[in-house]
Amino acid sequence: MKMIHRGPQHLDFESFTEYRDHDDTFLYPFIDYVPLNLYTSRTLVSLKLTFSGLEDPGFVSLPCLKSMTLVKVHFLYAAHLEKLVSGCPVLEELTLVRNMDPILVGTDEKIMRVRSGSLKRFRVPLWHGKLCRSSVKCTLEIDAPVLEHMTLGEDQYHSVMVKNLTSLFMVDLGIKFAVKFGEFVDPGEDFSKRNEIRYFLSGISSVKHMIISEKTVKVLELYSNVGMIPKFNNLSRLEAMFPCHSLHFLPAFLECCPSLKHLILEIYYPIETENVYQLANVPGCFLSTLECVQLKRIHVWGEQEMEVATYFLENAAVLKKLTLSLINYPRYVSDEEIFEESCKTFSNMVMPPRCDRISELPESLLTHILSFLPTSHSVETSVLSTRWKNLWLNVPSLDLNCDHFPYREGYVVISFFDRLLQFDPDSRLLKVKVKCGSVEIKGLKDRISTVIQRGPQVLDVESCTKYLDPDTQTYSPYLEFMPLNLYTSKTLVSLKLTRSGVEDPPGFVCMPCLKSMTLVAVHFRDDVTLEKLVSGCPVLEELTLIRDIYSCFVGEVDRSMSVRSGSLKRLRVPLWYGLSCSSSSAKCRLEIDAPGLEHMVLGEDQFESIVVHEKLTSLFMVDLNIKFGELFLYGISSVGHMIISEKTLKALELYSRVELIPKFNNLSRLEAVFPGNLLQFLPAFLECCPNLKHLILEVVYLREMDEEDAFELTNVPGCFLSTLECVELKRIHDWEEEEMRVATYFLENAAVLKKLTLSLTDYPRLISDEEIFVEVNKVTKRSPTCQILPD
Repeated sequence: MKMIHRGPQHLDFESFTEYRDHDDTFLYPFIDYVPLNLYTSRTLVSLKLTFSGLEDPGFVSLPCLKSMTLVKVHFLYAAHLEKLVSGCPVLEELTLVRNMDPILVGTDEKIMRVRSGSLKRFRVPLWHGKLCRSSVKCTLEIDAPVLEHMTLGEDQYHSVMVKNLTSLFMVDLGIKFAVKFGEFVDPGEDFSKRNEIRYFLSGISSVKHMIISEKTVKVLELYSNVGMIPKFNNLSRLEAMFPCHSLHFLPAFLECCPSLKHLILEIYYPIETENVYQLANVPGCFLSTLECVQLKRIHVWGEQEMEVATYFLENAAVLKKLTLSLINYPRYVSDEEIFEESCKTFSNMVMPPRCDRISELPESLLTHILSFLPTSHSVETSVLSTRWKNLWLNVPSLDLNCDHFPYREGYVVISFFDRLLQFDPDSRLLKVKVKCGSVEIKGLKDRISTVIQRGPQVLDVESCTKYLDPDTQTYSPYLEFMPLNLYTSKTLVSLKLTRSGVEDPPGFVCMPCLKSMTLVAVHFRDDVTLEKLVSGCPVLEELTLIRDIYSCFVGEVDRSMSVRSGSLKRLRVPLWYGLSCSSSSAKCRLEIDAPGLEHMVLGEDQFESIVVHEKLTSLFMVDLNIKFGELFLYGISSVGHMIISEKTLKALELYSRVELIPKFNNLSRLEAVFPGNLLQFLPAFLECCPNLKHLILEVVYLREMDEEDAFELTNVPGCFLSTLECVELKRIHDWEEEEMRVATYFLENAAVLKKLTLSLTDYPRLISDEEIFVEVNKVTKRSPTCQILPD
């Protein structure tokens, strides 16, 4: 990487991992080793390498490096990690994700050491990639006397050894000390594993803040049966997730935390559990230090939950606060009844989180703040205090995903809507976003109709797409039509519909304030419905249209969709990666009649043909990524800025063989992707742009072209002699004869050229960047003031 010579402070490099054989048939694993000059960079402060290879660095000196992240990096030998870290004298943060592919790492047992006198934060994060378990044994040794924060979030190593962690402040453990393929180990049967756990716990025993996962708790419980857990004398804050069947272990573990002040406890209860636990023993911290306990993420409230709360209330002598974090979940007992029941156990000891400065703000300001959150989050604030109980019901916005309701039961969704809408029938919802979920919910359409009556300014609805037959329990495609009062909304400013049905509105459409409309895979009852909908929006400025091409609803007949608007300024038909994005057999034509249109994006072939009825004289920018059947070039010929894709260029080249491409007299800026085998068409196309000033050109070269595909750039367009000032050759991967020929074409023929920019990608080349610029600067320039610059 020549860029390292440029002295970067931050480097983030992700290598490729496969190569194709000479027959271009098979892919094989590949290791891309970083250049040796990386190991002696005098400027790097932050380094991230992903899938790269690190060979023996020899001498390592990275005097400024403070942060290093190594994701699935391959070390030629395990000792190279130790050598790399030792060569970073001011390294403070290290993140390590082990490469566990046995093909690349070998099959021998390995020891990877992290030794640093400056390291303060060390992370082995949770890794969800493939091969997250390895049969290759590897031990991780950590020797960092000033380490303050350590996260071990996954069993990437078969054993972990720590030394000299006297400065450790916080540790986050999500490991189960795996031996092979991540299974749990019984320390009673594995003596070496028992010793490993004992040494590890002793090594972190000075920690002040500890977070432990459910699987780590299981390991600690197994170990406690055969070994003594050390005292965590400095531990003042503990966050732990306990499985219900391990709750009998809770008092014993808390006995090892004699100075504990804050306990955050989340208990996982299986739906049906046969485990009977007794919380009888009282740890020492209950009598002297434990001041705050939070029972986190309480889903339901039954005998087991009450027993845990009672355990703390009846035994913690200095407890100041017990917080019950109740999530928004259907329960047979209300939040108020839960707190009342708990208060009976120990008066004045249980309370929701105490009020703070935020709670003292005016209600109008609080509801405004909550309006920026999803509704599910604002509902959760109802458990904070009496002040917050009904506050979410006054929020002037609704952002709801019906799939997030427990079990996705329709009656729960409807009950929620009814409570919201009946709380204050005169209130107004300004912003409404509803994702109806995948399966039909009966009665939801009526509630959306009521929401529209509340006068929203912004409405975003994603409709359901399936119907569940209650008799056969099978799913069928379903189309949900929008309520009719939508078409006469006097308040809507922005409307987005996704997978909805829009039927022919009875009477007329009148949305006098609507400025922005987005229709994603919307089904129209007939061809004129879209035209009628757009025409009823007199101030509409922006329209985004993604055609519904799901043949179950579209039908098999020719169709025509019209966009007619005197106010429209921006029209987008973007690239769509949804279902059957180009597989519809139903032909459809798009007609555009918008004399005030300024920006147009056509990013996908959703339509068989596109017709522009009148010349779009106000058009400033057009972005084309289509291979249209019926060209509409004359209608866009007044454009000032054009972006065209490779497939659009191919269509233009074919069209030029039978028809004359019109002049783009106003075009001053052109961005185009040219296939290498069509470069002979470049001069003819630029001849149609007599006033072009800026050209951004990306050429896609086919290295093995036939002789008939070889290009000759001889003709000189008129803009070369009068207006073309700036040319950028974009995303240059290689530098061979073809690239040099294109650069030479512009330099030798553009008479008023001021700047030629070469945008070279970070790609392995036989010639360096400096050599490329030396070679290009040797070309005789027709414009003596032209500069050749890197991007």
